[in-house]
Amino acid sequence: MSPAASLPEEMAREVSDLLKVFAHPGRLRLLCRLFEGECSVAEMERELGIRQPSLSQHLGELREAGLVMTRREHKTVFYTLTEPRAVELVQFLHEMFCSEEPRRRPRRGKASEHVRGGGAAMFAWTGSAALDQGARRSGRPTR
Repeated sequence: MSPAASLPEEMAREVSDLLKVFAHPGRLRLLCRLFEGECSVAEMERELGIRQPSLSQHLGELREAGLVMTRREHKTVFYTLTEPRAVELVQFLHEMFCSEEPRRRPRRGKASEHVRGGGAAMFAWTGSAALDQGARRSGRPTR
């Protein structure tokens, strides 16, 4: 059975929903910042240069998706990236796109054998399994 055929529809939707949250550049930058650790709204606004209205909208979407938690200290609201699969995905993306090692950088214009052979369904299937395995190794709960 091919990996695409063995990917349950429900899991495909779950992966797709997670990737949609990551698909906006502003939210991706927020997730990368929160991967570094807890951060206040004011710090995110200053560090990332995202204006308050957009920042609030993006943070609301991250909360709604269950990727972050908040805590309030007086008038200051702090955010933390808490969803284990999101943490693993940010780490993976950082290694793929921000690493100084050329072998980890994606090659432009050439699809790898893996991508040609499996496509998006293969990524979803192996990506989800890899995220769960990474969460287990780190002691964080899966799904």
